[in-house]
Amino acid sequence: MWPILVYRIFLGYIEIGCFNGRMADGKRVLPEKLVNFRTKINWQKHWYDWTEVVEMCQKASEEEDFEYFGVEYYGECWMAKSFDKTKATSESTCIHGDNGGPSVGIDNSIFVYQHDYNYEDVFD
Repeated sequence: MWPILVYRIFLGYIEIGCFNGRMADGKRVLPEKLVNFRTKINWQKHWYDWTEVVEMCQKASEEEDFEYFGVEYYGECWMAKSFDKTKATSESTCIHGDNGGPSVGIDNSIFVYQHDYNYEDVFD
């Protein structure tokens, strides 16, 4: 029997949606906060383009091996290993980037993303 190596190839991220930052029981939708990027925001540039903030959060969450990540309050990066959107309350108060760019949550809302991977089997 030949060994099978599985490689994980990163393809980016998938938009899950905008949610209230807390569930009905008061717990956070994504409970792990790794980084606050608010001090790194260029407010003139980012008011219309949130790509840099979302990509910084995505990278930080991938390095810590979290499957889900989200941006709340413009630059707070929250993560989780799992996410059950049936327990989260949909929200409409997120800011959407221009020209279909990424979105972020504002005060008490979070825009949630999931890492997008492709797994390939390689026979050795």
